[in-house]
Order: sequence, then C-alpha cells, then structure tokens
Amino acid sequence: MRNKNTFFASATAALAAASSLGLMPAASAADIYMNPNAAITKQWQKNSATYGKPLAKEVCVTGAGCAQQFENAVITWSRNTGVKVLSGAERAQAYVDVGGVKTLGALESDAWNNSFCGPSVTTFNGSNSSRWLLVVDEGKASVGSKIDLNSDAGKKWLAERAQTKQCFDAVAETPTPTQTDSVVTPAPEMIIDGVDWTHSMTNRGQQSRWLVREGKTYVIATDDETNILPSATAYEVPWMGVASNATNLWQNPSPSVEFTAGSNNQFAIIGYPVADAVWDGDTAVQEFKYGTVSWTQGKEPTVRLNVEGAQRLIDLETYFPDIKLEKKDDRFYVAERQYGYENKGFSEYYVFDTQSGNMAHLSHAIYENYMASPEKFGAIDSSFTNPNNSYHSASFKLNDSQSISMVDAGTSAFYTVFYTVETTTTAADGTQHTETSGKHMASTWVPQDPATVDWSQAYYEPRQGALVYTDELSVLIVKANADGTAPAEGAPVYRSHLLGAQKSLQTIGTWTQYAEWANGYWGGEATDATALGLPIADPVLTSKDGVSYETQQFEGGTITWRMLSEDYANVDQATITLNEIGQARLGQ
Repeated sequence: MRNKNTFFASATAALAAASSLGLMPAASAADIYMNPNAAITKQWQKNSATYGKPLAKEVCVTGAGCAQQFENAVITWSRNTGVKVLSGAERAQAYVDVGGVKTLGALESDAWNNSFCGPSVTTFNGSNSSRWLLVVDEGKASVGSKIDLNSDAGKKWLAERAQTKQCFDAVAETPTPTQTDSVVTPAPEMIIDGVDWTHSMTNRGQQSRWLVREGKTYVIATDDETNILPSATAYEVPWMGVASNATNLWQNPSPSVEFTAGSNNQFAIIGYPVADAVWDGDTAVQEFKYGTVSWTQGKEPTVRLNVEGAQRLIDLETYFPDIKLEKKDDRFYVAERQYGYENKGFSEYYVFDTQSGNMAHLSHAIYENYMASPEKFGAIDSSFTNPNNSYHSASFKLNDSQSISMVDAGTSAFYTVFYTVETTTTAADGTQHTETSGKHMASTWVPQDPATVDWSQAYYEPRQGALVYTDELSVLIVKANADGTAPAEGAPVYRSHLLGAQKSLQTIGTWTQYAEWANGYWGGEATDATALGLPIADPVLTSKDGVSYETQQFEGGTITWRMLSEDYANVDQATITLNEIGQARLGQ
C-alpha cells in the first residue's frame, strides 16, 4: 500500500521575513503545509537539510509562477523556467525584498557572477513578459538593484555595457592616479583569428557571441559567462540578419520554448554553429550544437534537432528535471512522464522523431495510437498541450501533400481520440487548396471493471478515509478500512470522472478540485469539495440546450459538471451544492 505523502514542516525562523510583496503573509501556525504534488516540494525533498525549513507557504501568482522561501534558499517554479533554486539566506532575502514572484517572476538559474554587476540572478515573469537582472550580493552594484532586460532601459544597458564596463546601478569608485582615458587594448582572449570580439553582442541563451562584419554575421561559442571558449572557431551564419523571423528567435531566445510552432520555434534553442555552411545551389545547410539549419535564399530557414537538442527542448519546456530521452528503436527516442502515479493511463510521452528532427508531447492515448503504426500517420511535425486541462493534439506529415492531426480531448467521459486528414493540392496557376476529411475515431477507452481492481495499487486519502484508484482520466473510490490498507468490508465502489480529470491536472502546479476534496485548501482549510465526502452513486449524464452535463451524488451534496463539447472546448470545474451533511462538515 502506498500512502499519500503530506508534508508539514516546522517553522523556526520568523515567518514575517517572507511576507513582503511576492510571498505569502506570515503564517500563524507552527506548521507550514507543503503541497506534496508541487514541483517546489519535490525539489526541497531532494536536499531539505541544505535548504532548511520553510519560512512561508508556497505562493503562486498567475502567469508569473510559484515561489517558497526557506531558511537558506528560495525555490521557484514556472512553466517558462521550471524549478530553480537561489541558494543562500541573504540572497534569497534579496529576491523577496524587491517583490518576489509577484514582481520578478521565477528564477532562471542560481546566482552567477555577472561580469558587470557581480553576483546576480535573472528571472522571468510570464504575466507581463518582463525579464529581470537582480543583484543579490555586494560587489559591483547595490544588493537589490534590478532592471528589466526587456525594457527600453534594459536594452540600452545591454547595448552599452561592453563600452561602459559598468552595471546599470554601478557602485562609484574613486579613480586612481594611474587611470586614464586612453584606448583600452583588447584582452588576448577576445582576439580570434585577428578579429576583435570585445564589442560583440552576447547571447547567453545560445551560449555564444555574434558580430557583424562587412554585412555578414559571425557567431562564436562561449561558456555560460559569455567568455569565448579557448578552442572556439567563428563561423559565418548566412541567414542571420536576412531571415528576420529566425534571426529574432535566435538572437532573443525566450526562456520558454513550446512544442506548438514546429521547427521554426526551435531556433530559440539551436545554440551556436559548429561548422561552416555547405551550399548546394541557393540552399545552405549548417550544423549547430543542437541540430541542423537548412536555408534556401528568399525563404525562412528550418531546423532539424539532434538528440541533444531534443533533450534541451524538454528541459526548457518542462519543470521535471528527471525526464530524459531514451532510445526506443532506430527512429524514435522517448521519455515517459508518469504524473507520479503508476496506474495505467497516467503517462505522457515526449517523443523525438529522428526522421523529421521534431519533438512532440503526446498524451497516453495519442502515443499508443501513433507508436502502434507510425507509418499510418507519418513523421512528427508539432504538438500542442493545454496546461489547464488534459487536451492534447499532435500533427504529423504523411507526405508532401498530406498531414494528419490527432486530438485527445482527455477530460470527457468517453476519452476518444480523433484524427483528421488534410490533403493539399496545387493547381496549374500555383494556388493551393486543402481538403480536410471527417473525424475518425482512433481508439476508445474501456472502463476497468471495479471487481478487477488491485487495491494495493490505490492511493489512500486519509482526510476522506478513502482508497482512490486511477483508471485513465477517471478514478474509482471506495471507503477504506481503519488503517487504509484495503476497502472496508462490503463497501461499494463508485467511479468519478470529475475527480479523475481534476486529479490529472494536479502535477502542473495547480490546486484543483481533487486536491481540495482530498486535502482542503492550501492551508488545510475545508472547502465545498472537501465537505462532499465519498460518492454514493455513479455519475449520471444529462443534456440541456445541446450541452452535456454530468451529475453525481456524494454524502455531503451533489456535483454538476459541464462535459466536453463537440468542438473540444475547455471543461469547467464542477458546481457543488451541499446538503445538510455537507454544510455541517463545512461549519455553515
């Protein structure tokens, strides 16, 4: 039997330290609840002795991310940056004091020694697309100094810092008699093949520097501190500065790289060139650290990732550092993510197709259908996952004129995967016409018979006194015995689609209705969902004005849930109506 882990950590330091601006106000309780499904909690578990005890609850700000302060660190998470740690009590406090996650967003890395500002961190706030540089220790600038690198002031400083040699908030130094205004001789390591790279532009995200000479753009590899590598060679990149979209993506890489835009979006992670471009007519092919770029003059270039690039894409797109690609066969590399559950159907897959050089993030159902016969669907092109529900879609190129899209809407009661086929034809005058076939059912989920469930593989939810078994995107719930190791004698088993769908969302950093049902709110307070108790009947499907609803009776009340519409619209949370039992549990 696997008991659900619930974490409480004693706070021995003053909680008020974490109350300013971005983090949760000081708690009055001696114990601080830590969400066991949160990425921050999982990171803290790995090295809790070093990070110390929590000083406040985890707090999340929509779009910006989540953060939690500990005695010796602050840990943040966002979909853009993943889980990152800023080590050191004073440095963590500097992050908190200037606004924390509300102002700065989530960390992009631990502190590093900025050449101009000293010990610093960068953060990204997805709520307003600001990217901050924050000074976290004494040195070349004041602790707590910050600048939005995406602002006009930030861009100006980035452009001028190589000349000024100063931080945006430099600590003034008294000139010594030996200082003059004479021309500075470039350091030897900045002279490569006779070219002075002192005033080149840095690109930390691509681990490189670039400059323009005689109308041509050259790129050279650097370390994480933008120092040119000792053995680095500068290569001309012929499309850079000519193909505007790809150039912008490469020169201004976002901290977040989604799988939604196919190969073009992957310019943000392609890295630096490792060889000269090879020309064939008006087409150039050039190897980069993380893949191959092909460019035909007059068009936008395209990217084919290599395996290392595919892994980097996963690392940037997810907040799960243990997701690693493994070779499945001669064509595919696959990484499985199990949501923390081991029951059938609760896996998602990151699949890299060496045939196309593209990645896809696939649901369990799409993965099973595609991998059973990839030749039926073609090469992976792109995919899309909605972080707010279980909607997945993926696109495949069957040939030059046909593409196939597969959709797994996920949160309906029927769990059906559909696919459509698009056929593109070109007329004599060069115009193109695309026809889309109807929806084809790829597979249908068959609910597991409750009588066949191995309850030793279920989760025990002590607050509800229930065992919960995951069956695809539904759950089977039964009252547990006194020690939570098996169903209570004679207890009936009921299925819940709503709680199953809500449970599937829990590992993406949200606090869902399933979490409220199982644990209460963030601090353990009871909610309407908590007061429901155990289901006393299976769900019933109804329809009103063409919209499908599901209702289900619980000990403490009734839920009404708007089901997935035919066009795959998002599913709402359930409406909860408490009866007298539920109201009494809630203290009303």
